[in-house]
Amino acid sequence: ARLLPITGAFEREEIDTYSVEYRVLRDDGSIVYIRSAAERMRDADGRAAQMFGAIQDVTDLHQRERELTEAKNEAEFANRSKSDFLANMSHELRTPLNAIIGFSQVIRDQLFGADQTRYVDYARDIYDSGKMLLALINDILDLSKLEAGKLELYEETLSLEQVVEDCRKIIVARAAEGAVKITIGDLASLPRVWAEERAMKQILNNLLSNAVKFTPRGGSVRIEGMMTGEGELCLTVRDTGIGIAADMLPHLFLPFHQGDNSTSRRYEGTGLGLAITRRLVELHGGRIEIQSQIDQGTAVSVFLPPARLIVDSKPSDRNERIAV
Repeated sequence: ARLLPITGAFEREEIDTYSVEYRVLRDDGSIVYIRSAAERMRDADGRAAQMFGAIQDVTDLHQRERELTEAKNEAEFANRSKSDFLANMSHELRTPLNAIIGFSQVIRDQLFGADQTRYVDYARDIYDSGKMLLALINDILDLSKLEAGKLELYEETLSLEQVVEDCRKIIVARAAEGAVKITIGDLASLPRVWAEERAMKQILNNLLSNAVKFTPRGGSVRIEGMMTGEGELCLTVRDTGIGIAADMLPHLFLPFHQGDNSTSRRYEGTGLGLAITRRLVELHGGRIEIQSQIDQGTAVSVFLPPARLIVDSKPSDRNERIAV
């Protein structure tokens, strides 16, 4: 092992105490921090008479200091993200609310006389804006339940092939508007899973919605499924979209965070979808991974553990309702 002094004042003739910290590099590559401290005692004539000292392992202290620093940085980042979210949320809420108020006022005041066609169009816009507003509020409520640990899973035997098809039908119209092609791999061979249908659809809808939203015209989104060597079921949503910068990847699943947090950003959204998705996946004992490159596309994979897979029939020891 090698001793490397990292802090402290060394003994000099005019100094009666010293404290030095060393970083010990062990042969196995691990690091240990050692603190050496001593005090020199003098006699009546001022000559050095005795020396008292101690050596202490302060590795745990360094570890706690690092953990406190990391926790402080994470708290500051979360606070900034929440502030950005509140600023953006006011923009997101005002947009449908202004549309609802404006169009309903036109209908109320009969500004176009007896032209019922115009009023029907405005009523449709009011309906669409109301759905947008409800979706925003639902995201906030879902995240609140998840963070409070009050969400209940109502689990059943599911065919992921059917879940994927149901979600494709929901997103296909939006994809067609953006000239984005959606394809589905062979999912028929995948085993059924024990999961909550609403949660699994919410997970997939969030991933598909993001994939379509961030894929330029003429691009494609593909849904694939496979079994891993560890016996997990992996469901992947892959797109040819704009991609995500490497420095943004660690923060994507944090609540209130978006790749672009400015109120003038090109792509709308609350920044809650991926945070909700990760929590729902983790409630099922799974995990989620993301791979992306700028201008090359993004692949988000959801892994469900072997305990969630049903090969033959529904296990008899499962509960119909599981509180989380």
